[in-house]
Amino acid sequence: MSNIGRHILESFQFVSRVGSECDQLSKLLKQEISELVASDDEVSRLMRAEGHWIGSDETDEWGWVSTAVGYSLPIKVKPKRTVNRYLSFQISLSGKGVAAVDNSEPLVHVLWWDVPIDFEECWMGFPLDVDENSPFSLESGVLFRWASYDARDSQWVYSLRLTSLNTIRDVETKIVGPVRSLLCGGTVEESLPLALEGLVHYTAVDDKIGHYRIGT
Repeated sequence: MSNIGRHILESFQFVSRVGSECDQLSKLLKQEISELVASDDEVSRLMRAEGHWIGSDETDEWGWVSTAVGYSLPIKVKPKRTVNRYLSFQISLSGKGVAAVDNSEPLVHVLWWDVPIDFEECWMGFPLDVDENSPFSLESGVLFRWASYDARDSQWVYSLRLTSLNTIRDVETKIVGPVRSLLCGGTVEESLPLALEGLVHYTAVDDKIGHYRIGT
């Protein structure tokens, strides 16, 4: 076998393994987040899941390789009687989901939005859309938040390096715990300690609206 042939074979085997691991991570995240919403006393007093997880995926321009997956859990925030929020996560291996300036690795975005992830319509990617009717801020360099009169009603997203999620404890300390705190009105400092391993730190690129640089 030629060197280039071996490299092609090994590359596809590696991509397949990464895809399998992302599938396993997605299953674990759906399980743990569903359990949080259903069983945590404080969270369940505020909201409840309504229906099943909604999945969406993105491929490269030739349709050969999956570049991102997203899953969204429909939520009724009490006292609303209809779904008005989605608790979501997005695993981005390439494409706009990882296109922050100076970024060179896959990211996981954790979202609390009023729409589900849909790679045709709405997903986390760079540059961020800037809409004067829907202003957002970057809190402590780690949490994008869309303003609301009530912190628990605001929309938000934060990001983690995919490679920082290796065990169920990582999922609990970097996703389940912070999500619980944010849903219950915790501050960004309480919910996302700046020293949290794998947490992505952003800074705005001054001369480019909607562009953000990833920290080291």
